[in-house]
Amino acid sequence: MIMRALASLIPKNCKIEKIETSPDVEHIRVFFNDVDAQHIADFGFSPPTGKALLLFCGRGNTPTNCDVILKETIHFGKRLLKEGYMIVVPNCGSDSWGSPDATTIALKVLESLPCTGIRIPERLPVLGFSMGGLAALMFAVRHPDRIARIADVFGAVDLADIARRIESYTDNLTTLYPSPEVMAAATPLNYGKRLAQFPIAIYHGEDDELILPEYSRRMAQCLQENGGEVTFTMVPHYGHDNAILNAIADDLLKFICQE
Repeated sequence: MIMRALASLIPKNCKIEKIETSPDVEHIRVFFNDVDAQHIADFGFSPPTGKALLLFCGRGNTPTNCDVILKETIHFGKRLLKEGYMIVVPNCGSDSWGSPDATTIALKVLESLPCTGIRIPERLPVLGFSMGGLAALMFAVRHPDRIARIADVFGAVDLADIARRIESYTDNLTTLYPSPEVMAAATPLNYGKRLAQFPIAIYHGEDDELILPEYSRRMAQCLQENGGEVTFTMVPHYGHDNAILNAIADDLLKFICQE
């Protein structure tokens, strides 16, 4: 199948919304039972290849406006599509903060893919930005059998400090995690031993004043102390902006696409 490959595979009992992205990209939103997700692929995508990336958006993005894919000045998404990958973006909500519910939504999205005829491996590379980095790491903690490797870009890995330091996030986080114990259970820094079983690449802009570079530095150190295979890249001249992908694209693509 070389044209409209994704849409042609979706069963008739699913609702599909086509999202205009660019002439050479097929971007559809699929509603199947209680699953809501974006499936994005190049028009030359071959479903039997089984190449797929699970992508968790940051708080400032949703699956329908994810600038990792849609912003013309960020070329990473299209380069990944040209490598034959489909990008799967679960709609976890804008304030999910790595919650068990967000993990359940993402798992249901992956489990729904076989019904579309898309063959994916049991273990996938996972990529997350900011709140999505938190979600990617917590998905790996809860479902390690579905993970091949993890790329975390300025991940929000210290929930307690974020809730204390950033007033605009405090209410969301303390409502979602009403006690220190509950919040700690959703904090990747507390799962170094579990996460150390995966290859992990961590990237952070050195000028990031929202999600502090120190969080990623501590995450990398935690993984190293537990014997993990981790690389940590501090990226100069970038803050909390997905445009950081332009600086790390070559390295990130190599990491995601390794067999």
